[in-house]
Amino acid sequence: MSVHIAQTPSFSVFSSNDVAPQSSLESVSADLPNNVANNDLRKINLLKLMSTDIQSDDNSTIRSQIRSQIIAALQTHGYILLTYPSSTSNQGSALGSALGSSTSKLHSALLPPLHSTISSIKNLLTSPQNPWPPSSCPLTKGSVYFNENSTPMYKLGYDNGTGGTSDSHNTEDPIREYYRVSSKEPEGSGGFPSDKYGSRKFEIVRILNMCRHVCDCLLSQSLAVTVNRRHRNSGVRSWAEEEKVLRYEGEGGEDDYSILYGMNYFNTVEAVEHARGQGNYGVKDGRLLNLKEHVDPSLWVLEPVLGDGVGGLEVWDERGEKWVLCDGVRSSLNDLLLPGEAAMVAFVGKGFAKTYSRMYPDAKEIKPTLHRVVAPREDEVGKERRSVIFEQKYGEYM
Repeated sequence: MSVHIAQTPSFSVFSSNDVAPQSSLESVSADLPNNVANNDLRKINLLKLMSTDIQSDDNSTIRSQIRSQIIAALQTHGYILLTYPSSTSNQGSALGSALGSSTSKLHSALLPPLHSTISSIKNLLTSPQNPWPPSSCPLTKGSVYFNENSTPMYKLGYDNGTGGTSDSHNTEDPIREYYRVSSKEPEGSGGFPSDKYGSRKFEIVRILNMCRHVCDCLLSQSLAVTVNRRHRNSGVRSWAEEEKVLRYEGEGGEDDYSILYGMNYFNTVEAVEHARGQGNYGVKDGRLLNLKEHVDPSLWVLEPVLGDGVGGLEVWDERGEKWVLCDGVRSSLNDLLLPGEAAMVAFVGKGFAKTYSRMYPDAKEIKPTLHRVVAPREDEVGKERRSVIFEQKYGEYM
């Protein structure tokens, strides 16, 4: 992937290996639109973000405002809320309808109800009375994923915690299961959950392309760079038109280490007891956790569907000095949405923080976002939590 630094009203043209001159680092608040108050600083219009080309001067004022708001929100809160008209909204554009169509199918396409049927599926695979060729099984692992440091991390495809980078482990994860797809090589990610017509593979590739497009827009705007693909099959925009998706298999550049995760947190009594036994408690508040507090190595991290069921993802709000629940019916972020609005949550990792500090050394620091996944509350035990996460990682930034 190559990078072109684009000229904007507030930032000079300079190489991505250089630093910005002091004169270019104007206060981000100066460029914020007048209607952005502190309480909705986190809200970014996704359709404006995606339709404002970093290479064009036609929308330079809007682009500058969007960039300034993204940076200010990251510096102030540590995360942003990308809003767009929901699929049921009367004000949805064609792009909004495509977003709504894709996001409405995320959970069923990427992670079918695996846990509730896993015992019967295993029986089908092992019982001679019910032969089921492994090639048609949706629960298969793919190739080993190597990260940006060439370290083998885990196997792509379906993972119930038994595999790591080999098949020598036999202990299932009692808390969650995964389905992982590589942005660089979707086809190498293992057996796609399939049906007779292959529509699940179609939807997974479309979802992958959509998430990568959103994160590429965020990277372009927030760093004032243009993300150029090495491969014509990047599928950056193909997700918005269904008939184009299968022509663009979604292959990224050679330095694309991005990953799409489908995760199913079981939230059973056994899962809660396992978390307690592992001592998974929050450092700041002692809350029982499914996944401990951490920061990611990534550039941008996107949760494209917040859902109306059981939540779990919490981010640390720097301004409020508190944990904020991002997804589920109990999320306070729902109060920021207007009728007919849907939203995605995005935050940054160590790769972004390091790159931003190098490019803009005199600007206010942007910290990688501390986040975690909380265990279910008492009245949520027994209710599964489905989540989709896209981690953007490009080698040259890492």
